Amino acid sequence: MLGVVGLGGLGHLAVKFAKAFGMKVTVISTSPSKQSEATQQLGADSFIFSHDSKQMEAAVGTMNGIIDTVSAVHPLKPLLDLLKTKGKLIMVGAQSLEKAPGGACYAAPRKKGSVWKHGGGDKGDARND
Repeated sequence: MLGVVGLGGLGHLAVKFAKAFGMKVTVISTSPSKQSEATQQLGADSFIFSHDSKQMEAAVGTMNGIIDTVSAVHPLKPLLDLLKTKGKLIMVGAQSLEKAPGGACYAAPRKKGSVWKHGGGDKGDARND
């Protein structure tokens, strides 16, 4: 299961590519109005409204990876909680890890995964935190 956070331009592409590769995709969004677009137009298998604590709780530990396309500063811990052990959070939005609320490394003791971030620029800008 792949989670895609943010359903803008990059999010649309992430859903389309993942579905083309035969993956099950869940879109995670702060906008419940994007549910029909995600599931009906783009073919996502499911949708999580990230401000609904019951939906988020039900998805804890279910995702192999998450592609985060949101450029605005937002909490990362709720996303990390959705990952399976050794899951990967790939951040392709322009968020600065230094400005993330509480920092970006919320490693839960049971998880040994990675947070990858690329905020644009050249290959030298990519880093594993």
